[in-house]
Amino acid sequence: MARHITNKEEIIWTFPRDGGDDTALGLFQIPEVTGVGKYATVAYNQDKALNEGVYDWKEVDPSKEPFDAEMYSVSNEDKERLRSYVLKNTPKSGILKKLLGKSEKPSDFVSMISAIAENCAGNESSVFFSEP
Repeated sequence: MARHITNKEEIIWTFPRDGGDDTALGLFQIPEVTGVGKYATVAYNQDKALNEGVYDWKEVDPSKEPFDAEMYSVSNEDKERLRSYVLKNTPKSGILKKLLGKSEKPSDFVSMISAIAENCAGNESSVFFSEP
């Protein structure tokens, strides 16, 4: 089963099944590498989620109790910093490489951040989840 990053139950990015280039390991990396946003591990009230469709989550310490998901939240100010990170870390390709279809793809980590930054558009703050 593939791991996904979701926002409001919409899948916005899928971790590569084969491990990809091993740069995107989880949401925890984003604030560690970029210094942007807030990361937490959370647990859901499973009964409420199944019976009522309501996801009441609480932040938990993963060394003391199990968690159900990783949560990453960004504010309006953080969005521009994420976009700037993506621009700085996306490989630049010349016109000839683009015409020949040999342009370099960004790393999986940069692709993950790009998907999050694009999905933030128009929101005051955004919250993303990923299963562990």
